[in-house]
Amino acid sequence: MTEKKEIPFGVDFGSWNICGAVWWNEKVEVVANELGSRTTPSYQYFDGIESFVGKTAKEKTGTNPKNVYYDSKRILAQKVTDPLIKKFKSEWTFDLKGNRAKKNQCEYIVNDTSKPLSAISVSGAILKNIKETAEKRFGQSIEKAVITVPAYFSTEQKKATQEAATYANLNVIRIITEPTAAAIAYGLEQHKYRDGEKLFVFDLGGGTFDVTIMTISKQCFKSLVVRGDFHLGGRDFDHLINEWIKQKLIMEGVNVEKLHQKKKYKMMIQAQAVKEALSVSQETP
Repeated sequence: MTEKKEIPFGVDFGSWNICGAVWWNEKVEVVANELGSRTTPSYQYFDGIESFVGKTAKEKTGTNPKNVYYDSKRILAQKVTDPLIKKFKSEWTFDLKGNRAKKNQCEYIVNDTSKPLSAISVSGAILKNIKETAEKRFGQSIEKAVITVPAYFSTEQKKATQEAATYANLNVIRIITEPTAAAIAYGLEQHKYRDGEKLFVFDLGGGTFDVTIMTISKQCFKSLVVRGDFHLGGRDFDHLINEWIKQKLIMEGVNVEKLHQKKKYKMMIQAQAVKEALSVSQETP
């Protein structure tokens, strides 16, 4: 690397995808991954020996689903007894256990063994990947970051996010809410805010949905009301469409439960494609 230079680095760590951006040459530059995409799936594959993150890890869901770890953002600082975990447990392809030494917090089970993998370490591996991608792209070291979280993240969840960043050798200089980040980005690109102006921000992500009313005073954003649904996001649409596909197959006499994992994975990929198509058109073939 060339001479060390501090680069402002922002990370949108989503349940479904992660995206990083830097302030470079007086403008925001989104970090593209090795495939040229501006977003990278928030997935890690780990079988006790081999480990990688991103699209390649996500694709392993079709062949080795129990060793593909995702939704770490939803699992951070959560207990195995929490209603949220119980809700999604039947949908996840991996297995979880509670760590008694850490107030029964969730941990991933690796290879059906007693060796666990924490949500913090999975999140850290994903953050480390986007950090290293940015360093390679701009030829400079990155040590500090601003990371976004849902507006209703608890103190424990924010702390776990910071711990994950530490795992990735990132010093978190600030954690801001996702609606605030959206408002700032909109202000930078399209709108000059007036002092005292009120905003109504909707943030529908891959795993969560935030609604925030905020006010602006002397270029500071203050949340007045925050509401959200930690159970609602793009992935939930995927599951609903996938369930519709399953019902169609059942009506045709297909035993869906006996389908091979690869076929189930392809069905979910098709459901995602349908959702994305319906995001820009009224119908899809």
